[in-house]
Amino acid sequence: MTTPSNGARSMLVRHVTVDRTRSPEEMINATGRKEYASREALATMPGKGEVTEEAVDLYLFTLGRYLTNDEQERELEAHGLVPDPYAQIQVNIDDPHFADDHPNGAQWRDNEGRACYIVFYRASDYQRNVYVNCGAYGWHGYWWCGGRRSAK
Repeated sequence: MTTPSNGARSMLVRHVTVDRTRSPEEMINATGRKEYASREALATMPGKGEVTEEAVDLYLFTLGRYLTNDEQERELEAHGLVPDPYAQIQVNIDDPHFADDHPNGAQWRDNEGRACYIVFYRASDYQRNVYVNCGAYGWHGYWWCGGRRSAK
């Protein structure tokens, strides 16, 4: 584990129960948000499984500055966390208002090594949105990164 570059400005923990038998599309649909999703990115989202998983702790933090995709991954690792898009979605299912004040997301790599991500936010028109895509866009300083404790 490496040391966080600046340390998280804040750290929140959300306790969720994740149904990993649902598809990424079913999970996102359950948020009730307007969806802007690349089917290609959704197909690579990790987290689908065979069972409902109890007591997942999702840790969320922000550094208050722009991060490249690689920097975001290093910060997550430095905090001893691994991305869990399904738990991230569940946080936003359980608390639809959370992303109003805490735009948040998770990032993973597809089979080609491209950074893919899911981000929950409230747009300037007050529409609650979820955005899923792949690309080297980086992380805005006001986005909260999320992950669960690494098994290491």
